[in-house]
Amino acid sequence: MARGPAPTDRARRARGRARRAPAWWRDADRRRAALLSGALHLLVFLLLIVALRLPEPEPVPTYLVIDIGTPAEAPEVVEAPAAEEPAPATETPQVADDQVGEPQAATAPEPTPSTEDPEPQTAQDEAPAAAPQSDVAETPDLPTPPVPMATVPAAAAPEVPLATLPATPLPEIDTPDLEPAPLAERILVPLPAVATVVPEPRAIAPTPQVTVAAPAPVPTPAVAAAVEAAAPVPLPSAAAAVAPARPVASPDVRTSVAEARDVRVAPQVAVARPVPTPVPQVRAEVRAPPAPAAPAVDPLAAATETDVASARDDDRPAGGDAANPGQTGAPDPDATATARGAAAGPDGSPDPTGSPAPPRPPFARQLDRPLAVVVDNVGGYPQSGLRPASLIVEMPVEGGLTRLMLVFDRTDPERVGPVRSAREYFVALAGRLDAVLVHDGGSPGALAAISASPMPTLNSFERGDLFARGDGQAPYNLFSQGDALRAAVNRLDLARGRTIATTIYRPSDDLPAATSVSVRYGATYTTAFRFEQELDAYRWVRNGTDAVDAAREAVLVDAVLVGAIEARVFPNDTAGRLNIPLRGGEATLYVGGRAVEGRWELVEAVGVRFLADDEVVDLTPFKTWVVLTPTYESRVVSAE
Repeated sequence: MARGPAPTDRARRARGRARRAPAWWRDADRRRAALLSGALHLLVFLLLIVALRLPEPEPVPTYLVIDIGTPAEAPEVVEAPAAEEPAPATETPQVADDQVGEPQAATAPEPTPSTEDPEPQTAQDEAPAAAPQSDVAETPDLPTPPVPMATVPAAAAPEVPLATLPATPLPEIDTPDLEPAPLAERILVPLPAVATVVPEPRAIAPTPQVTVAAPAPVPTPAVAAAVEAAAPVPLPSAAAAVAPARPVASPDVRTSVAEARDVRVAPQVAVARPVPTPVPQVRAEVRAPPAPAAPAVDPLAAATETDVASARDDDRPAGGDAANPGQTGAPDPDATATARGAAAGPDGSPDPTGSPAPPRPPFARQLDRPLAVVVDNVGGYPQSGLRPASLIVEMPVEGGLTRLMLVFDRTDPERVGPVRSAREYFVALAGRLDAVLVHDGGSPGALAAISASPMPTLNSFERGDLFARGDGQAPYNLFSQGDALRAAVNRLDLARGRTIATTIYRPSDDLPAATSVSVRYGATYTTAFRFEQELDAYRWVRNGTDAVDAAREAVLVDAVLVGAIEARVFPNDTAGRLNIPLRGGEATLYVGGRAVEGRWELVEAVGVRFLADDEVVDLTPFKTWVVLTPTYESRVVSAE
């Protein structure tokens, strides 16, 4: 086996140093961590040095203000001689002027005064004690006191003996009149205004400044790896030993079969749309011999007998009220009730007519999972999606107004809206319908109810891709499409339909007629419905005007259910939101121009259900408008 080149001395020294280095230094991750820790500690140390070297702030100077008060006036003022008074006249010299001689120096020495001339002193009383200090910064203007005048006592002239001098006549000297120099005008010195100036305190905090040098590239160290010469590795000797086979016992398996149950699946058949079957044109041709003619009946003899007492040759039960058995022909006024048979009247009517009651038509339909869309009824009128909705529920909101919930389980709308926010009672109703709630946010209570419920929702705050703004002003311009909503339900695997099979309810003619009903919610809003006889439907009338949808078409429904509810404003709610518990109550169903009194209740997987005389009236076949109002007793019903 070939060997590589021998390692150099430098490589051997490098390997030796690597072996002597600590274990943490040989680990690359630990080495980087150590370098990073050292750099951080160095940076903190530099910041500390910079903070210590910052100059200390200059001390704030302080001032001490002393108020010396008002100077006291002198008790006595001595006026100095005025300049206008004449100077005293010179005294006559004591030397006679009749002798003439030379002047001689005085022989007697000049006496030295024994006492020095007293220094001039100012005669002034002792000033009063200074007034106490005052905290007032400025002193008010006070009258200026007179300036005290200094009084200097005249020094006594010492008596000096005059030497005897020879009399020398002196010439007469004319003494000029000297005018005294005018005194300087008195100047008033104003008192200084004392004020205390305290500078505004400032909090000086040292701001450390850190200067980071420009980053410098770190050169990548040259790493040299030396590979020692390959050495042959001896192959280990491997020995395999197989243990003798031993039999494995079969496990004891027991199968427990439960008791068989008969699972019966009731097939449900849904008819998509009834198709009328054409009646074939059949022509019958009779080829048999004609039957013998009936014997002639004497009308006079027939008039003397009654068909009630007539004998019958067959064993069929008596029935019919015509001349012949059956339900055809004109009724016989003389026929008794026992002769009319079981088909005397419809459903056991007390006034039999002899014709059976017409059967109620069946109704079967495959329904989709409901989409419950909360729609505005204030600024968003006329709304989109009213015509394809199978159920419309109108309930009050704050301010005496109402909001609609459109339910789609048969036909999805092309466009629906304006979509508005939900309330707690709308959430509860959608949950009982097993529907997918479509809304634009909601009140705090509604959002909390949605979070605590497993009911699925499509909120515009979370699924903005399903909604779009239209014309108009927000929040009355948010719309969605039925295809997009249904596709979102299918993608979330929320679609589960149901098949219904029932009969269409028909009211009795004995019920009171009701051609219109009106419900007032507040002072500014009234919802009403007028029965259209030729259409067998009720038309929505909004605030006294025939309502239309966004396509300007009339809004028609098959039945109107007006139910009573309780609505109270939440305490301390500034928005005036309502608390409406949906627990059922009195109700009236208007269908076919008749008024059916009963009760309404909320049922799981059904929604709103109506009961008349404890009998359930299935509202599924109808397009129903449910009006839940706290003013149920004040509704107006007309039978005209």
